[in-house]
Amino acid sequence: NFNFLFKDLNLNKEEDGIKLLLFYRDELIDSRTILDDGIQNDSAQISEDISLNFRVPNLPEGAYKIQLRASDDIVSTEITSKQSKFAFVNNIRLFKESDEKLFIFTDSKKIQSKTIYPDSLQNIKIGDSEFKLTETYRQFESDISGVFATSGLKMLEIEKDGIFLSGDGVFSFSNDAFFNPSIKKAVNGLNVNESGVDCIISEYKPPLREDDYYIANIFLDLKNAYQENNTYSFIISAPDLKMDDGLEDYLEIEELSIKLKGKSLRDKILEVVNNH
Repeated sequence: NFNFLFKDLNLNKEEDGIKLLLFYRDELIDSRTILDDGIQNDSAQISEDISLNFRVPNLPEGAYKIQLRASDDIVSTEITSKQSKFAFVNNIRLFKESDEKLFIFTDSKKIQSKTIYPDSLQNIKIGDSEFKLTETYRQFESDISGVFATSGLKMLEIEKDGIFLSGDGVFSFSNDAFFNPSIKKAVNGLNVNESGVDCIISEYKPPLREDDYYIANIFLDLKNAYQENNTYSFIISAPDLKMDDGLEDYLEIEELSIKLKGKSLRDKILEVVNNH
């Protein structure tokens, strides 16, 4: 049971519809949609509050994921819920609205942060150490695995909002609300001895090598995959290739081939006709 308040900043000319998707065990079970506010220009005219209640009764006990799909024009100004546990997976973007101090809790071993606002540059306190944001439009990274924390959670003390935080764990606004139901991911640089890891579960299949190239095949079931305007989207992520690490490393893709397997439009029409 969640209630969201959104605002449309109208800083660009794209449609700013809002879609909330509810997942249970990685399957989409419900959704809510709000259409654009009708302002089709970049007037910077901030909309009135847009309210959306996402209440789904009679659900079994377990962990659920809510995914928000919206443009950067949409900001959530308030989230209220009857749930006692609530966390943001892998990243949290703090809208620039006030200079009020914030406290964020995370189980991440490493965190990355950046900002586009000069007056949001700051030193983020993590225990007895600091994490410095000294430039705009640049991502900074800090290893906080060695920061002492009695509960296992690190508390980030943030003087100013308007920053983007990401990490290999989850983020929450309070220690009590924090929870992470997922299996901890093994990220690059993981020290299994220091982390007390007993085993690693993996479905990783190493790519085949041909001369200077590596060839990888991935099979995806699109049956429950999300579509936007009848279009599937995907991202190739290479987070360890950083422009600011002083190395001339890059990812070169020579060829990308996609093969689709399933029922053709003709097969689907015949199936519908035969069933009737």
